[in-house]
Amino acid sequence: MKADLTKGSERRLILSFSLPIILSQILQVSYTMADSIIVGNYVGPSALGAVSVSGPIIWIASAAAMGLGTGTNILLAQYFGAKKEEKIRQALVSIVAFSFLISFAFIALILWTNREVLTLVLDVPGEMYEDARNYLVIYSFGIVFQILFQIFYGACRSFGDANGSLIFLIVAAVMNLLLDLILVPGMGMGVCGAAYASVASQVAACISAFLYLKRNFTSAFPDTGEPFLYPRELIPFLRFSLPISGQLMVQASGYLFLQRMVNSFGPASIEGFATMDKTECFIHIPALSVASAIASFVGQNMGAGEHRRAENGIRFSLRFTVLISFVIGFLMFVFAEPILRIYNISGDALLRGSEHLRIMCILLPVYTVQQIVNGALQGAGDVNIPVLSTFTDLILRLSFTAIMAPTFIGFRSIYLSSIPAWLVACAVSVIRYRRGDWKKKAV
Repeated sequence: MKADLTKGSERRLILSFSLPIILSQILQVSYTMADSIIVGNYVGPSALGAVSVSGPIIWIASAAAMGLGTGTNILLAQYFGAKKEEKIRQALVSIVAFSFLISFAFIALILWTNREVLTLVLDVPGEMYEDARNYLVIYSFGIVFQILFQIFYGACRSFGDANGSLIFLIVAAVMNLLLDLILVPGMGMGVCGAAYASVASQVAACISAFLYLKRNFTSAFPDTGEPFLYPRELIPFLRFSLPISGQLMVQASGYLFLQRMVNSFGPASIEGFATMDKTECFIHIPALSVASAIASFVGQNMGAGEHRRAENGIRFSLRFTVLISFVIGFLMFVFAEPILRIYNISGDALLRGSEHLRIMCILLPVYTVQQIVNGALQGAGDVNIPVLSTFTDLILRLSFTAIMAPTFIGFRSIYLSSIPAWLVACAVSVIRYRRGDWKKKAV
């Protein structure tokens, strides 16, 4: 159902809108964790590492998908706040048409370059190469459904509806878990089975999201005979989505090199990093979910000219999520090792993974502030500073890792580099927000 976020209690609206997104994020993270847990326990830590090393390549395509979904959310939320239903319809069909072109380009690129990226860029260990390549090639065929899902999901959020995502993510999570169990230990398909399960779950999520959107927001779809592309509507969409997609894709591309550095420290670092990375996604759920909610909230209110109301919502979101981050960070810090053991790792892999996770827990409040502020800026249409903030984080992290890696710090450089990088990146976003220029960026 549509929700007008320009009226009513800011706190109540943000909390009620954030909760379904939090639950949706938990489902998304759970079904990606299921792959790793099942592969780690039924195939082995080496196979788990193989799934992980192809992650940065997959993340580049996922980053484009998330950027397009966020751009959809921002544009349609501002149109919704301004009561421009015809614009909503024209924009949505144009975005869907554009997404097919992007999807097929990514699939072709991965199929063409996967060998070179895995060997020359990532320097994947020989014992992991075949599993990593098989997983990547199979997974690439789900990209079109992943991008369409993010478009439909972004559209639902722009209308103030975060509940629908629970439906299609429950479908995806259940299907992924069942197929993982059937294909990996049941049929002995190993890493390939996990990849097939992921693709099938993406198809299910995409179809469910489309049917939900079609049923509940009929006016957002064109009538028979209407055009399926309005080139002019792509201009504001690209203005929002390209910087965000570019930001996330540059970040993902940088993590190709970070993953290469991880690989240089051997299988223990690869396995520890893989398990930490999957688990870290959980501690980021509140920040990312509320950031998504505040983007829709700010988008609608900026479209309606309610600047003060947007500011009130941002301040509440910051206070709420920072408090939550301290609680989650403390609990995860204390129980880091028992949690990582569920992936069937031990020894040096467990040591390196748990140390890394604990550093992320200490930095969690800083990350939370950065994400909430970036979400607010993006919702207002001020998308360039979040790009700069993320790019700053990436450059500093890679630079400090490269400087510290040859020293006695060694493998710990991978996570100690996050401390200055996150602090500076957060400062970039906060300074922009406090200057107030974002209030002039609405379409």
